[in-house]
Amino acid sequence: RDLHSFPTRRSSDLVRATTLEKNPSASEGGLPMSEKSGASVVEWLVVLRADGVVDSVDGGAPVTWLGHPLVAAPGIADVLRRAATDLIDGPPTTNVRRRKVRCADGNKTIDVEVLLVEALPLRRAHTRIRELVMRTLDFFATQAKSNNIDLTIDLTEGVPVAFVLDGEKIAWALSTLVANALRHARAHVAVHVRWDDAAAELILEVADDGPGMPERQTRWLFDRNPATGQSAGLALFMVRDVMSAHRGSVAVVSHPGHGTTFTLRIPRVRSH
Repeated sequence: RDLHSFPTRRSSDLVRATTLEKNPSASEGGLPMSEKSGASVVEWLVVLRADGVVDSVDGGAPVTWLGHPLVAAPGIADVLRRAATDLIDGPPTTNVRRRKVRCADGNKTIDVEVLLVEALPLRRAHTRIRELVMRTLDFFATQAKSNNIDLTIDLTEGVPVAFVLDGEKIAWALSTLVANALRHARAHVAVHVRWDDAAAELILEVADDGPGMPERQTRWLFDRNPATGQSAGLALFMVRDVMSAHRGSVAVVSHPGHGTTFTLRIPRVRSH
């Protein structure tokens, strides 16, 4: 599927387009001040991805929060943690949701606006998991055979017959990871489909026996390296955003000489 077949919006665009306003009725709470905030009133903008990870900050908010879930970011105040939790747990009624809070530290006051951005609007529907996986992998069967790669599928017991998700976007994310695995595999690519009953999550794993990657490379596969400004490419960013929109996650485990495994985790939709 074409990467551009569904719309996306980068959070940084919203940062430039948003003007912060003082909110006298906002909640009170304590917040450590950054060294750059010398003024009596400092206004911060914190933009979150759909999974609650800090995508960008503006107005003096600590850059140490970037790439962390705001609810667990270093130095986070309870008032901001509550605001982020409300946004993350709330129903996705709009693509952009916001909370304004007022934080106090001694005689200094900071008005903070927290934006949560649904970068990829979803079309959720009951989707048959086995059919989705088989249809997606059928596309790669010929490629795997021509490259002498053994492409296997393991669908374990307990996986729901149907699951509420955006089938097109999940199929695209899975296709991206399988295509990547086939490029690097020596002889084998395995796709595992499992159900985590304790977490109520559907798990899709793509493993290859390729050369693997060092930690310094895997660390920034899904984000831009702030030290160099470089990234692994748009495709993996989009996989991250697809999973974020589903309130799920993507993770990678890789070691030089021992292959690579990507794991997609998709939680069951909670009713509100």
